[in-house]
Amino acid sequence: MKFYRSSLPLERQAGDRYGQAEVFDQLGLVQIDLDDFTTALDYFEAAREICAELAQRPAEARVIGHQAMALHWLGRHGEAEASASAALDLAERCGSLQAQAGAKLALAAVLTALGRQGDAEPLARNVSEIAVQTGQPGLEARAHLLLAQIQSGAEAERSARRARDLARQASLAHVDILALTREAELSLTAGDLEDAEQSSAEALHKLSMRGKIEGPEEAVLYVRARTLQALGQEEEASALLEQARVTIRAKAEKIEDPKLREEFLNEIPLNREIMETEAAT
Repeated sequence: MKFYRSSLPLERQAGDRYGQAEVFDQLGLVQIDLDDFTTALDYFEAAREICAELAQRPAEARVIGHQAMALHWLGRHGEAEASASAALDLAERCGSLQAQAGAKLALAAVLTALGRQGDAEPLARNVSEIAVQTGQPGLEARAHLLLAQIQSGAEAERSARRARDLARQASLAHVDILALTREAELSLTAGDLEDAEQSSAEALHKLSMRGKIEGPEEAVLYVRARTLQALGQEEEASALLEQARVTIRAKAEKIEDPKLREEFLNEIPLNREIMETEAAT
């Protein structure tokens, strides 16, 4: 954050407007990593305006896709779908395969959150194909992680394993951790507590080694808590569940608008489920 911010005056002095847009875009991505999604949107909007002014259409499509993901993490799914669709339309019109892949991945994530898995799955599969075609294991790993979250049963297990294999190649710790968490969740659903215990423990250990990942750390904590609860370890499960709630509240506190904060807590199914579990206990 410090280095990106200090580079902005240099870009202005050099008169490099596109350079400024790139820095704003990167600052927005850092803010997403820091769970400050509303500030991320401000940076993305600054980047988008410059890209539109310079007629840098592939870059503009990429930034709009980033805006869609920030809106998705805020639970503003209607706006996120509109942004991701706009990003995809622009990417297709300018012929940028890379921008198309990013927009499709964002749109698939949003559609999944809206419960429209049938529309999301072909998009995620297409992103995987583009990633193979362009030699991008990191992009392919993200696509398979999303497929694992869309699918169920053995098909989801295969996608999760593929996501983990690719994540190791691309050094994407967050994909590895979230794919492990999905594997644990699938094992829980199938009643395989041994596999659920092993996968959830490994995911939690890797998360604790990193401290923070891109994506919902609370999912890792919650699935581990559910596994421990199924194993009868109520005290440990309760502690992890409270940690998941604290994580969600910390993210919510960064949203100044009360209405948007309420949407974040209630419109994201995982958040709602974790917070309602608190009321149930």
